[in-house]
Amino acid sequence: MKAARWHGPRDIRIEDVEPRVLSAGEVRIRVDYTGICATDLHEYTHGPQFIPTKPHPRTGRCAPVTMGHEFTGVVVDAEKAVKHLKPGDRIVGEASLPCYDCDNSKRGEFILCRSAAYLGFAWDGAFADSCTVPAVICHKVPDNLSSEDAVLIEPLASGMHAVRRGRMLQGESVAIIGTGTIGLCTLLCARAAGASRIFAVDKIASKRALAKKLGAEEAIDPSVTEPVECIRELTGGRGVDLAFECVGSMPTVSTATRSTQVQGRTVVVGVQVEDKPFSFLDMLVNERELIGTAGYFGEFEMCMALVGDGRINVKPLVSAWIGLDDIVKKGFEPFASPDNENIKIVVKPR
Repeated sequence: MKAARWHGPRDIRIEDVEPRVLSAGEVRIRVDYTGICATDLHEYTHGPQFIPTKPHPRTGRCAPVTMGHEFTGVVVDAEKAVKHLKPGDRIVGEASLPCYDCDNSKRGEFILCRSAAYLGFAWDGAFADSCTVPAVICHKVPDNLSSEDAVLIEPLASGMHAVRRGRMLQGESVAIIGTGTIGLCTLLCARAAGASRIFAVDKIASKRALAKKLGAEEAIDPSVTEPVECIRELTGGRGVDLAFECVGSMPTVSTATRSTQVQGRTVVVGVQVEDKPFSFLDMLVNERELIGTAGYFGEFEMCMALVGDGRINVKPLVSAWIGLDDIVKKGFEPFASPDNENIKIVVKPR
């Protein structure tokens, strides 16, 4: 089968590989669609970050590895111990492979597993014709949800988990700092959860326009307007109840926290790759909260229901559908551009 394999920074190769034999509790998936994630992009431009260069202690895998973790497909084979899935079932998959030993894994909080391995990083992923994964990370797709929409469930679940981590209440006001895939997914989830007002911040005009189309009251260009001052002006000097930092940098964490009211909450959703200090004085004197979010657990079925019945529309998030052979030229390279306007590029392996 064909697979896109990471060999090093800016070195992803399309190669022929042999499908792995099923082990206990595993299923083989014919991959229909796989989204390119910002975490994949970080591996492409600055890796290795999550990809091990020495054999992973749990999986034994290291580079080169097949990437891809935001996927949907059809079960083609299931090991005999698997009871909840059968050939022909459509599924979406999680990214974290649990250890089954730590308390978090036992509670189903796979993303918080103390010795987690991640699909597409320490385990061959879904930028391929097929992939072999533990059945426990697969969720059946309901009949009213198309496979084209199902490929967005994994990032949407991250947005929903961020909203839940922020303890958002119906009627609260929200700021979204950064409107890439996760920022817009968080916006959609906040709107579905009853946010009264949503303000978005992004330097890219097309992303600001999409944020407004998806429900933002205002979309602020930080290169023209100081976003904290603008948000305070729009809220009568108060600030928002809850902010989501969806970029992954210290300056945007500062923007997010300062945009909140006294005792406001900020959820850090973006993956931080910078090593810079952060001043907590502003948070201390205003009793603001800074909340981390690692991904998701318990949101897949919720998100599939919301998209399946039309309460959330993920179709506008897809910028392009590309073939596996074009994953570098039409996928990773456009995403790596400083002026990237793509939201989600989806790979079709066949």
